[in-house]
Amino acid sequence: MADEITNLFNQYQALRKVVADEQEAVEHSRTEAQRVTENLSKLEQTLNESKEVLRGTEKDLSEVISAQIKDQKTILSRAEEALAAGKTELAYLISTGQESRVTEEQIVTNEPIPILKARPQRAAPEIAVKPGRNCLFGMNKQGDIVWTYEFPYYPIYSPGETRIFVADYKSVVCLDQNNGTMIAPSLLLVEEYKRIEALLQDQDILFVATQDCVSAYDITGISLNKIWKGEIKDSFELVKSGQHLFAYGNGGLSALDSRTGITKWTILNSGSGNLPPMDVIAGGANEDEGVYIARNIFSGEIMKINPEGETLWTISRGRVYVHKIQAHNETLYVAAKSGEVTALDTKDGREKWRAKTDYEPVLQINPTEEKIELVKVNMDSSKYPKLIYLNPENGELI
Repeated sequence: MADEITNLFNQYQALRKVVADEQEAVEHSRTEAQRVTENLSKLEQTLNESKEVLRGTEKDLSEVISAQIKDQKTILSRAEEALAAGKTELAYLISTGQESRVTEEQIVTNEPIPILKARPQRAAPEIAVKPGRNCLFGMNKQGDIVWTYEFPYYPIYSPGETRIFVADYKSVVCLDQNNGTMIAPSLLLVEEYKRIEALLQDQDILFVATQDCVSAYDITGISLNKIWKGEIKDSFELVKSGQHLFAYGNGGLSALDSRTGITKWTILNSGSGNLPPMDVIAGGANEDEGVYIARNIFSGEIMKINPEGETLWTISRGRVYVHKIQAHNETLYVAAKSGEVTALDTKDGREKWRAKTDYEPVLQINPTEEKIELVKVNMDSSKYPKLIYLNPENGELI
């Protein structure tokens, strides 16, 4: 009898434990259900708030778009009115956002308005950029060096008004021209096994020559936005003259439309290998005049080629190795390896004067109305170059 009572008690205890476990599970489920319900309520609240924000954003965006459409309709209407009145130049300026160039007198009298065909010339930068021994440095108008930026090699660079773009082998970095600090690193990364050969900054456009192409980039912002890509390979010199971009390399000299990248003509090199018989040292060409070329193999020839690819004149200077050439107004300045500097008339190549300077390679020729600055390699251990100034009238040292 006692054993039966004990078994019944044990069964009762086990049953109580099962019931207690079930009650605990039910309570846990109830708590979890309550937590899920609260989370769903919060999510629903967040969703409603997001919908309100989205509705407000859509409204703001709609207002902005409506205002822009209204502005464009106003511009179109005013341009059509000007066109109907026979004021074609004014209509063009209104439609292209250049109306501020028009005076009230021109509008009233219907005086012909010169249409803007190119970007206006900007003021000269306060800081001039000059190359040194594996470095760039900035110099103010008083001749003081205000910053230095060093490289492991001779830099490929192109200065502008406020920024300098520098080729870092396979990428392009941007420096502040006023202080030499880096604004943006690695703006452009070229393909593997390729490298950047030349840069040319022309106000809001940066032309880049690599081993496989020549490209143009919009640089109005911080990033580089590609405008076009031209199929010109192995170019290591870029020169712009008017609407023409001249690219020179092992394949010869090519003229491209600077606005589209379309190749207009190519003058092929004779010879073979990577040592071309024709070499573009520099091309400070005046607007729409073409490009100047130096032949450094045997003949020491200087040539002027117009935008149509025609040779206008050629002169021979004998066995002279030219380092740099630069045009200014109606004079082409030629600096030879021997230190000799010659001034030529750009119209026919006639020699104006010849001057002798010390034997040092010339890195830059910077001619102005008052003086000609020669930036030369300093033969001592200094990383800064040697600066020499000549009188543009006769080549005498200043």
